[in-house]
Amino acid sequence: MARQDDTAEKRARIEAARRQIGHLVEPDEAPRLRLGAGEIEACLKGGLKAGALHEVAAADHRALPAAQGFLLALARMAAGLRVIAWVQERRGGEFGVPYAPGLKHFGLDPARLLFIRCKSREEALWAMEESLRIGGIGAVVGMRTAKLDEIVRQKDPALKSAVELLATGQVSAALDALHQQGRVKEIANAEERIRAIAKSYVESPDPHPSTSGEA
Repeated sequence: MARQDDTAEKRARIEAARRQIGHLVEPDEAPRLRLGAGEIEACLKGGLKAGALHEVAAADHRALPAAQGFLLALARMAAGLRVIAWVQERRGGEFGVPYAPGLKHFGLDPARLLFIRCKSREEALWAMEESLRIGGIGAVVGMRTAKLDEIVRQKDPALKSAVELLATGQVSAALDALHQQGRVKEIANAEERIRAIAKSYVESPDPHPSTSGEA
C-alpha cells in the first residue's frame, strides 16, 4: 500500500512540475523528416524532428556497421545538397570511417562529407557544436567510440586468450601462447618463406572475388 502511495505522489509531483514549466516549452511545430515507414512515423508524430538531437544505438557490437549506414541514410535525407559533418574520435573504432567508393554507390557524394577527427570525446563534442553553427552544414553526425570489455569475435578459447593478451599490450606473452599451441611456424629461409606465403594465398578463398565474371 505504501509503495502505491509513493507512486501516486511522484506522479502528482511530475504533473505539477509540467504545469509550472509548460509555458517555457516551445510548441512542437518543427518540420518533420519523412522516413517512408508509416509505423515509425506514427511513433515520431509524423517523422524525425528537424533541428533536433537524435541518438541511434546499435543492438550490439556486430550491428555497428548497420547503425552507421542508417545514420548516413538519415543524414543524407536531412542535409539535402548541403554538407554533412562526420565527427568522431581519432582512434575511429574497429570499423573505421565510411569508404568513399561505397558512399558513391550509396548515393552520397563523398565530396559532401566532411570528416572531423578529434583527439578526445570533449573535443568531438566541441566540433559538433561548432559545426551546428555553420549555415552550410546540413547535418552533423557524432560517432561515439566504445571500448569493448570483452573479446566477442574470437570464439576459440585458446586463440581468445592470445587475443586478450595482445589487447592488453602483452605481445611476447601472446606469441609464447601461440607457439605453445603450435599455431606459429617459423621459416628461416627467405625463398621458402615467400613460396609458403604464396601457396597459402593461392589455396585460400579470394576475399574479394571479381565482379566482372572474368579473371
